[in-house]
Amino acid sequence: MSTSTFKNSIVKSIKNSKGRTTPQVFGRWGLVIIILAISIVQLFVNNRRANAQAGSPVSLLMPIGGGYSESLQNFSAAAIANHHRGFVNIVVLPITMASDPESITLTERQQILQVADTIRAEIEASCQQEAGFNYICSAVVAPVLTREDAQNSDLLEYFNSELSAIFIPDGAQDIATHVIGGTLIEGALVRSHQQNVLIAGTGGGGALQSVAMLVGYKPGYNSNDALNYNAVEVWGDAEKHGLLFGFQHEILDTAFYEDGNLGRLLNAISQPDFPHLGIGIDSGTGANAPDGKFIQGVFGRTGVLILDAETYNAALGVQYIGCGDTQQAVLPCTPLLSLRNVLVQILAPGEYSYDLFNREHSLAAPDPLPERDFSFLQIPAGSGPLLLSGGLGINPESSPVISRFQELSEAGEAEILILTVGYSDDNQARAVSQRLAAAFNGGTEIITLSGGQSLEPFETSEFAGILVTAPDPESFPQDGISPVISAWQAGTPLLLDDAAATWAGLFHASNPISGESRILKGPAASRGFLTGQVDSDMGLRLLPITVESRLMIGNRWGRLFSLAYNHPEYVAVGLNQGVALEINQDGTRVVGDRTVITLDLRNAVLDSGENQAFVIANGLLDVFAPGETVQADLDNLALKPAQASTPILVTATATPLPTATITASPTVTLTPTPTKRPTRTPRPPRPTATPPHVPPPSNPNMNQFLITFGTLIIIIIILGMLLNRRRFG
Repeated sequence: MSTSTFKNSIVKSIKNSKGRTTPQVFGRWGLVIIILAISIVQLFVNNRRANAQAGSPVSLLMPIGGGYSESLQNFSAAAIANHHRGFVNIVVLPITMASDPESITLTERQQILQVADTIRAEIEASCQQEAGFNYICSAVVAPVLTREDAQNSDLLEYFNSELSAIFIPDGAQDIATHVIGGTLIEGALVRSHQQNVLIAGTGGGGALQSVAMLVGYKPGYNSNDALNYNAVEVWGDAEKHGLLFGFQHEILDTAFYEDGNLGRLLNAISQPDFPHLGIGIDSGTGANAPDGKFIQGVFGRTGVLILDAETYNAALGVQYIGCGDTQQAVLPCTPLLSLRNVLVQILAPGEYSYDLFNREHSLAAPDPLPERDFSFLQIPAGSGPLLLSGGLGINPESSPVISRFQELSEAGEAEILILTVGYSDDNQARAVSQRLAAAFNGGTEIITLSGGQSLEPFETSEFAGILVTAPDPESFPQDGISPVISAWQAGTPLLLDDAAATWAGLFHASNPISGESRILKGPAASRGFLTGQVDSDMGLRLLPITVESRLMIGNRWGRLFSLAYNHPEYVAVGLNQGVALEINQDGTRVVGDRTVITLDLRNAVLDSGENQAFVIANGLLDVFAPGETVQADLDNLALKPAQASTPILVTATATPLPTATITASPTVTLTPTPTKRPTRTPRPPRPTATPPHVPPPSNPNMNQFLITFGTLIIIIIILGMLLNRRRFG
């Protein structure tokens, strides 16, 4: 019987009770009280029914690339959605913040807990601001900094059934793993996740959220060496791993655009026995991962970049070139990554998502077999060899690029022309040109152009070879070096170095790069992934491509992506310091001791997020090692890793939780990630995932008032009926 039917039957029975009218039974206001009481009960029942129909909560991971202020609003909203009867209880877990997982001084403990408490206060204030008067937010710091803390059963009280969210601050993810591995706190985290507690973390606390955890560079390596064999450390065995309930078939990386981590994530997902799907999250940016099945609800400053080395078998065909390999050896001996057909996906704030199981962007599914052709890498008949160098470095005399250029430029007694362009300091220009001249065995002539000067015409056969170098793309001389182009078209070898190499294409990124190091850092690097932040001007149009130099050492990934995004009909080429692209009449190959990157968006679907960040579905990225021919390669199935070692990924089991404390939690097993997932049957793309339902605001005080008031009314009605029971007789 519905509430309204019940109410009508009560009214009807009262009117018909032995012929007496309602006022005779209950007095003048009896009927009003009954109707009011039943209406209040009906409202309460409807509210409970609506909450029940809202759907059960799901487990939610929220990795954040770094920082706090730009992500706390979204974290607070997700925590509020996971409230318990209107109360939002949050635990800040500073396991990433200690200097040593085994023992720290009392002073360090106090300092860390003070910083953690500042974070706690900021989180609580953000949550309460987001909640208004509808919810009550409370955040506490669980003082877990060492393994001894993590084994303290008294601290399990922080992880109770009323918990809404856990927040892991920035810091060292490897320290965090040592702190909690196999301890009571690790078990409590597992149980909390099983109970659908939101698990969020920023920076190192975000990178911790994949089982196969990217720790960073190994000693002696940095972002410039990110594509070297054995440069990147990934943990994923029984002893060392990320959160057991984290991303199972993906590797996370954080501070992604700011720190230029695309190279190291490429390296990580190419390793044979680790996941071949990488998720890079920039600082000030985060995402939701409900049930670990989707990446969606991106929020913050920029976006999330996903590298897929599995769909087109890129990781299956990985090779490491050098050190006795059949390809050209690299000296000093450094095996370098060679990789083809890595799918590139980018999400930004808005209605965009990525299906982690099917590896599909919500904008479009990848083509079964994309058509690719690099035949555009040609130079005009009769022209000389063209070398595009990403930077010759401070020791050009030992550069394989210089050696190759000198080999191509042997022409009797003719000299090498060294042309420096755009140096604001004449002394610096002189030092650079003299250092380059010292690298050649034969004679050289040095000319410096500055302040918009133009090169005087010369005979096209006057020089055996011409080297042009420039520090900044803004110094593009337009027609100022036309005699150089004429000499090249007549057959003179031409080496364009550093910023001068970026002029070779149809367009070049023209924004100046300030600073002596010429390295993009922090937000300046991230802005390259936002629309309208990188300008492009016409280049020399020697090749139908776009080019960016000093790619990894200068953290210029954003400039490369901007060129590709703004001119998607042309392949963008990223040159690293120490390497050159050689284009001659026989084809195109890589020369030097680093790698060349190509980014191909010709078949990609492009959009922009609510924050104007790039959104890309199904771009393709290739890594070419020294000695390799630059061409499209769609069949990696026959390739086998040349020198890649195969570490064994052991089954990792969480330490069983003590039965006296957490009896309900089963043992959690980390399943080894196979080198390649089983072949899946193609299926239609899934629709964009629906974000978790956030229930409407519910004021706990108002709820308590309504329940109490309704109960009092019902008691009054019952008392009234008892006092007037004789009138019913």
